[in-house]
Amino acid sequence: MNHPAAHDRVRLTEAMPALWLGCGAAGVVRSVWLSSPVYCEVEFQKSGDWCPVRALVRADRLRVTECAPATAATGTTGATP
Repeated sequence: MNHPAAHDRVRLTEAMPALWLGCGAAGVVRSVWLSSPVYCEVEFQKSGDWCPVRALVRADRLRVTECAPATAATGTTGATP
């Protein structure tokens, strides 16, 4: 199974009612915790809220909708010195 990587865009495959996040809520992976099972820190921007919600979510409860560009994953900006 491919796990989400930092900066990937993801959607929840099940609701997280305690955080008022429904199934299908979109977010961006901010960090990956390589434990067993793998967890991802995901930032969700709920409509109407000015402050994003961050949650630790098991990787198997996320579906990647868009992979991060290679430059974001490696930390490079593409600028030449």
